[in-house]
Amino acid sequence: MRKQKGFTLVEIAIVLVIIGLLLGGILRGQELIQGARVRNVIDQQNGIRAAYFAFQDRFRLVPGDIGTTQTALVGNGVLASTDGASGNGQIAVNDSSTAFQNLTATGFLSCSVCTVAQQASTASNSPTNVYGGVLQLVTNNVLANFTAPATFGLALPAVRTNIKTGNLIPSNVMAEIDLKADDGNPYNGNFRFSTWAAAGGTAPTQATCANGPTATASPWNNGQASGAGGPIGGNCGGGTIIN
Repeated sequence: MRKQKGFTLVEIAIVLVIIGLLLGGILRGQELIQGARVRNVIDQQNGIRAAYFAFQDRFRLVPGDIGTTQTALVGNGVLASTDGASGNGQIAVNDSSTAFQNLTATGFLSCSVCTVAQQASTASNSPTNVYGGVLQLVTNNVLANFTAPATFGLALPAVRTNIKTGNLIPSNVMAEIDLKADDGNPYNGNFRFSTWAAAGGTAPTQATCANGPTATASPWNNGQASGAGGPIGGNCGGGTIIN
């Protein structure tokens, strides 16, 4: 009868090294994918902001706020906003689609679905983020705001023109976006947490996205088990104040 042989310590060590290398490669790959998504969201925000100001600079008008008589001056097949005869310098909720149409028609933005105006934001008339959330270019106050020690509101004190990232973005990704693009705080700066989602979508909540309050700040839920941060939420969004 032949004697059964087990693995030697050297063989076991080699197997463990191989497993470690495989796991390290997987984790590194995940980091690279997340980094690419973070950069995609930031680039998308910066691209729309640049398009917005380029449009203003060329036509002296706000995209998404063009009156009926002004469409002929702009040309390029731009569509009028809900304001009708004249604009008011702001982008109404249903004119986010109009704004994207105006930017696309004039060549400042590339968006194959941005061809209609005066409609509620959907994936069929507005850009989407890398996770599938619908973007919004609008003048409103649906952005988080730090109002007093340990008081973290969900609305600005006044309306501002802003670019919403759309929902469906994990909170730890939002935290990284905020750190790279702004100040890392969802309640201060130009980039902030938002509860907005397009019609039919699930609105992000403070509890799952930005619920790590301290005396002076409430950071994004970044996956920390305790202390500032909290568990990662999978349906979050924010917005960049541009005007």
